Amino acid sequence: MKRAFSLILALCLLLVLAGCGTHYESANAETAPPATPSAEATAKPTIVARMESVRPEDLKYITAPFDRVTAGELSAALNGAAAHAGGEAPDPYFYYSLEAYLSGGPEGWSSEDERFILYAGLTEKLVDVLYVPGHGGEGQRMTFTDETLYRLIRSNYRTEADVDQTALERFRPILELRAETLLGNSNAAYGAAGFTGYEITQLRGCDSCQDGEHSYTVYDWDLHFTAEDVNSVPWAGGMYLDAEGRVGGYEQYTYFVVQDEGTPRELYRFLPWDIYAGETEELQRQSALDAMERAFRPEVRVQWGDDALPELKSYDVFVARTDGPVVQLVFSADRPLQNFQVLSMFFKEMDGSRPVYQMDTLYRLDALTPGKPLLVETVFIGDIPNNAVSYVDDSDMTRVYAVEQSGEDGSLKLIEI
Repeated sequence: MKRAFSLILALCLLLVLAGCGTHYESANAETAPPATPSAEATAKPTIVARMESVRPEDLKYITAPFDRVTAGELSAALNGAAAHAGGEAPDPYFYYSLEAYLSGGPEGWSSEDERFILYAGLTEKLVDVLYVPGHGGEGQRMTFTDETLYRLIRSNYRTEADVDQTALERFRPILELRAETLLGNSNAAYGAAGFTGYEITQLRGCDSCQDGEHSYTVYDWDLHFTAEDVNSVPWAGGMYLDAEGRVGGYEQYTYFVVQDEGTPRELYRFLPWDIYAGETEELQRQSALDAMERAFRPEVRVQWGDDALPELKSYDVFVARTDGPVVQLVFSADRPLQNFQVLSMFFKEMDGSRPVYQMDTLYRLDALTPGKPLLVETVFIGDIPNNAVSYVDDSDMTRVYAVEQSGEDGSLKLIEI
């Protein structure tokens, strides 16, 4: 819950600060000051003098995505940077920013308040400073070449890794599968601007709950990506560049949830950062529990053909096999299920208490849609399941379900594997 709040705050602040990875001129059209007055001797001393004179008590409110800068640190850095005005042109791309108000109050901060807005890119030491005197005064902008101020702004974006190494080793296969999926998505979407690698930067248990039938263990989870050229990355949403030059905010499914952890039926899901939605802690926990219960339910249904076909007006047909007593299975869904596949299963071995199967794709649909169920003709062989289906869920992870027949009443059921 704290993580969700922090991420919402970080995203909001990033939007307030006009985003990252964007050219200064286009990203800051609303806050960019007018051109520097021609009388440079008039414009420059004002911003420099204010930087020289600012004291910790003058800084009423400092806002940045991670809020790690103190008034004492910032005032000292501004004082020192005042002597290093000019030099090179501003960096054309900024990724790090910070805003400090010198007037206004806790009841609200506005464009009428006196404030500094600081921008930094990847060029070492260069800081673009916008000074707004407030009350309709004309803003002034200058570039300063100062290591201390630059590092203060950029280090505010540092990633403080928090990884439970025991949990990482235990869940490494599923976590790396998720990371590789995201890496592949970026390459498919961005081409040459896609990411080149990743590092898991967070994995820490944060909650546990139970719905009566199942238990759920919740881990905060996150990772950062490297890129060949961050200036070419198509920045969107809450994506940002951390102090180490890695891309954060690409992963939106920042909860890793384990159902029935430690049992032979242990299953996994990645759930979005906003599952803890609610005005009270009780509502937040209930919202999260509801989200977990939904996530672990199969989104595909299976019925015997005799039961389903009388109600259907339209459906696709696939004949999987006829080398035995043929049965008809009807698969349907309430929403489109992407990359829906009919699979054959063959038992290979046991991995501890879990069976391992060889899976082969027999039939594929781009999507199984609500208006077009799929009738599959196949056979059941022995007691070990030999039929399965799979699809890609909202988190871009593949879900695989074996089709089994109940030994009690003969009904069909789907068992996730």
